[in-house]
Amino acid sequence: MYMVASQSISVTEKQMFKVELFLKIKQKKENAMNSNQIIIILSIVVALGATIVPDVMPYWPVALIALGLVGGFMNPMADATTRMAYTVAAVAIPTIANGLDAIPVVGAPVNLLIDNVMVSVGGMVIANFVLVLFNQVRGSD
Repeated sequence: MYMVASQSISVTEKQMFKVELFLKIKQKKENAMNSNQIIIILSIVVALGATIVPDVMPYWPVALIALGLVGGFMNPMADATTRMAYTVAAVAIPTIANGLDAIPVVGAPVNLLIDNVMVSVGGMVIANFVLVLFNQVRGSD
């Protein structure tokens, strides 16, 4: 029995259990990772694999592009500024990272890792470009 604004409300144990269960589910959803985070983590893991053991699988770039395309189609970028920033980043960051080759021992692998991550970002850019073209052809309702 609870007192709310000078009224007594009878709450059964079953109702309290439902409320507690709802609150637990809501908290788990807030703590859960979304699909964009999962795809970015997978892209980084695949890029690490392509950097560390490139000869194990010759299709690392295909896997990176596929992850980027899936991420781009599942989570389209909202505005033109973000799309432009990702496009510039996909082109400029690997170019800038080439300067890392001058660092002995670790420079070349770090450059390769950055290049591999940017392959995935390139897939995201391509997916968003296709979505923008599709929306322009379809027209606005």
